Amino acid sequence: MAEMNQHSENGRVSSWFLGPKAENFEGFKALILDIVTKHVEGRRSLDNTDASFITREMIEHPSARQSITTLGDKLTEVMGNLANSSIPFWSTLYNAHMNMDTTMASTLGYIAAMMYNPNNVTPESSPYTTHIEHKVGNQLCKMVGYNVDCGDPEKAIGWGHITCDGSVANLEATWAVQDANRLRRPFKDLEGWDLLNLPPSEVLDLPTRLAREYGISPAFLEYALKNCLVQTIGMEALERAFNIQEPARFFINSTRHYSWPKGGAITGLGSDRFVNGVVDRYARMDMADLEAKLKYYYMKKIPVFGVIAMIGSTSHGACDPRERIIELREVYMKKGLSFIVHCDAAWGGYFASTLEPPESPTPVTTSLVLKPYTVAQLRSGYIHYLAGGLCYRDERTRYLITWTSPIIHHNGDENDSMGIYGVEGSKPGAAPVAVWLYHETIGLNSAGYGLLLGKALFASVKLYCHVATMTIGDDGEGDDDLVVVPFNMLPAEQNGTVPWTSKPVFKEIGSDLMINSFAFNFRMNGVPNKDVNEANYLNTRIFQRLSIRARDDTETDERPLILTETEMSPNTYGDSLETYKERLGLGKEAVGDLKSLVSVTMSPWPSDPDFLKSMTNGLKNIPKQEIERCRKCNIPNPDHHGFIMQGGITFFLVHLPMFNMANHRRQLILEASIPDQVMKEYRRLRAAYPDSIFTLGNIERQHLNDLLQAEQFTARMDRGIPKMQPPANDPTGEPVMPDPLAPPFTVHITRKVVDRSLAFDNLENKYPELMPFYLYGFWERTPYGSYSDKVP
Repeated sequence: MAEMNQHSENGRVSSWFLGPKAENFEGFKALILDIVTKHVEGRRSLDNTDASFITREMIEHPSARQSITTLGDKLTEVMGNLANSSIPFWSTLYNAHMNMDTTMASTLGYIAAMMYNPNNVTPESSPYTTHIEHKVGNQLCKMVGYNVDCGDPEKAIGWGHITCDGSVANLEATWAVQDANRLRRPFKDLEGWDLLNLPPSEVLDLPTRLAREYGISPAFLEYALKNCLVQTIGMEALERAFNIQEPARFFINSTRHYSWPKGGAITGLGSDRFVNGVVDRYARMDMADLEAKLKYYYMKKIPVFGVIAMIGSTSHGACDPRERIIELREVYMKKGLSFIVHCDAAWGGYFASTLEPPESPTPVTTSLVLKPYTVAQLRSGYIHYLAGGLCYRDERTRYLITWTSPIIHHNGDENDSMGIYGVEGSKPGAAPVAVWLYHETIGLNSAGYGLLLGKALFASVKLYCHVATMTIGDDGEGDDDLVVVPFNMLPAEQNGTVPWTSKPVFKEIGSDLMINSFAFNFRMNGVPNKDVNEANYLNTRIFQRLSIRARDDTETDERPLILTETEMSPNTYGDSLETYKERLGLGKEAVGDLKSLVSVTMSPWPSDPDFLKSMTNGLKNIPKQEIERCRKCNIPNPDHHGFIMQGGITFFLVHLPMFNMANHRRQLILEASIPDQVMKEYRRLRAAYPDSIFTLGNIERQHLNDLLQAEQFTARMDRGIPKMQPPANDPTGEPVMPDPLAPPFTVHITRKVVDRSLAFDNLENKYPELMPFYLYGFWERTPYGSYSDKVP
């Protein structure tokens, strides 16, 4: 029975996508043809005139035929370039960004509506698609737990709409929240602090109460309040009018999406209004830190706009403890500090569907005190870009962000229009149709979206397990050189013990929502590398081999997996980063940022054990190869050393350093002399090619210290940095060095001007505010060189 259910589930999921190898092509092609056919029928049925504006003669004219031929040629060119130069999001190997194959339902819905080009800025240009956007908004509100039943006057009614993406949804939320806290004039006995901390529901009740209790019409109220709104007079004027000494702030997880401070800048609040909070070892908001901040702000009477809870962070899929944030909100509301809670669920919103049983009459999630809720269909919704979403628990919030124009808004449009609310103006009606068709086809419950996301979660956990055990071979023996550690601890690391049943363990493995980050390190002679910069270099090298970053870099044959990377800074991660470094073997003395790889497993397909094992074995080979490279680079050996030639009367050599090679990890400026005939040739070439650099290099491999102690070496001179290349007469031959600009000659070192080790312990963790330089030589033409104090 269980096997039958498994086959049934797999069959349903497979029918939702075109497939990694376009397995559902025939059905998809038939539906595309049906869309075009019905669109043509619709055009012909609407035009009842006898006139034919495009005649057969026009169609068959040579100029028309040439135009169609040109269109076909250019379309072929575009499709070829797209096929060859696009990121293969549909591939089971793709685990980088929040993207996967889009569903056939959303693709077909978008194409079908796009051909009519509806603009949801006003129902006048989108009567059907505006209606669909209303329906999608209600579906999203219901999914996240908001009331959409108008029958109960005691309950706030939710309202949602489609935005172009999650960033614009967050921008709109910032705008709405600040307006909810500013839609007020002073009441007789209330001071500025009291007014700032009125519950948002009371602020939103004001227009209704004024109409009901005093007969003041909404039109008059809108006119009377116009010059009191932040949209009209600006935040600074309001704060000055109410004698607000400290401006209100938002509290947010330090791993927040960049759109939040960006939204603060756009709305005029300023990005510094978003106060970053400390994260715990799971990259979730640290509640002790939040409580301490709220206590401080309450004691100092500093207003708080809101707390933003991340439901699925971009780098770690972490979910902030929403319920505990709401509990804190209730505590401080009783004390007189009121603020809004916003859930940024651009990634995690659709995971609510995993909790919703099929045919459930009411949603199982509750968010009764939340305000806006960001959802992005383009992320975990498997829907095209230009599809984000924002839901409000109280539909009246939308009136705070209303902007109209006589050309798009007419009396009576308020209940139907979507375009007058929010940040955007013109907006494609195709996006909500794509979302609605997918919702209706698959279902926002555990048998639909929940099933799809559940399979992706399962694949994510299995990939996490393969990565976490990568250093253990089939014989059970560990790897002497390789270190790989996921950011999220294994259950045994968290608790010290492992329960015998698999189900509880499964729930504790990996991140909250299928985004897993992990970093590599290496051992030399059994001792873990302690240098964070060496670990960063290793992880960067691995990322470069497991990523696609250029138009001509889309061949996936040599990549067992496609990943992305993130950079974890001490300012953002605090103690959790120090703990992570210790787990990697780096130790607390390894200061500075840490680079790690990130996998986002959205595909429901790669859960087959043999496939995953093959994929992770291929993944293991790459860090093994790069570790060997790092080991070799950290063992000093005799080598060729390059120097930039500088100076006129006095001659200088500037060593070309390499931060990640022990042979060249040194900043060195030498005063030297070369034979007169070589100097004459150098001056002639420099005058002939003033934009070029000229270099010297030792011909025989030497340790740099030996070269300096000898105070002389045999060198060659080149224009630029010479590179191995095939012989001119044999393009397929073994690469050789190009001919030098002069025969071999002897360089005499007269003094060391600068001699600094570039070992990582001697460098800074941050770039300097100003760029320092060395100046040396004489006044006739003073050479200079940069002061290297930070790894690029």
